[in-house]
Amino acid sequence: MNRLASRVFSPITLLAFLLVAFALPARAQLFSIISNTKVNTNTNTITITGSGFGSKVKPTVYLGGTNLSVSSFTATSIVASLGSVTAPGTYMLTVTSGVTFAAADVTLGAVGPQGPIGPQGPTGATGATGATGAIGQAGPTGATGPQGAPGPTLPPTLYGAAFSGGVIKGSGNSGTDIADLTLPPGAYLLHAVVTGPQGTSDTVSCSLFDDANVSGTGNALASGEVNLADATNVPVLGTITIPSSLSTDTVRLFCGTANSTEAGITASYIAMPVTVGSFQVFTNTVGGETTGPINGGWDVTKNQNN
Repeated sequence: MNRLASRVFSPITLLAFLLVAFALPARAQLFSIISNTKVNTNTNTITITGSGFGSKVKPTVYLGGTNLSVSSFTATSIVASLGSVTAPGTYMLTVTSGVTFAAADVTLGAVGPQGPIGPQGPTGATGATGATGAIGQAGPTGATGPQGAPGPTLPPTLYGAAFSGGVIKGSGNSGTDIADLTLPPGAYLLHAVVTGPQGTSDTVSCSLFDDANVSGTGNALASGEVNLADATNVPVLGTITIPSSLSTDTVRLFCGTANSTEAGITASYIAMPVTVGSFQVFTNTVGGETTGPINGGWDVTKNQNN
């Protein structure tokens, strides 16, 4: 028996606008697309279809915060075992493949069909006309009615920035501040891809820090690094929850090198609003090599630093 999953969460139009507006590098695709999911209860697996997943690097799949075991994958399809995630309900599904990311809401459990409309009953007999009564006094004000149903869900507002230039020697927030995003209160997924010239015998490290020190003074929200002799892309993926007590908070992307000033650095940087409690800790992979776990940034599930 197959159970269909619903409501894809991929802001395609807004992302396409940002890619043009901020001149993102052609090879630095940030988001893939989930178009459909299907659960097979006989094999206890979920099949995810879409585009842009990548066919060289094994993707990382989370369902409701549980890491699923991937049995097969292509650029358009991923099959993963549900494992212990079997209880009916709606779960956040995330797919990280290389430097690309996609998310969707998945509902487990069958939804029965709508029953048929019952037959119309017979028309009752017309009653006798009663006498006109006296005009009564105005009644008291009625109670407030129930809250109406929520309106349609709109695509999230994406925030983006880009950079092209050089960075100095340094690490953490002692490097070059290359891109900033000023965000209102809420929970966000932060995703940056920094690209350098391959073949250089130097290491580029990048970190995200926020001005309000939500994750603690001196603590990075997320970090990543790469040796340019081996690869060119530095993926940085993290989360932050900005409390309502702040009007805004600026999250800054710092990059630096281990040896000397490096030119020819480009970056694309995006923040996507998410539901508090949707995401756990992630692991990035580039070119088949693990860059290491995202040391959390701000865990919106626990509202604390990882």
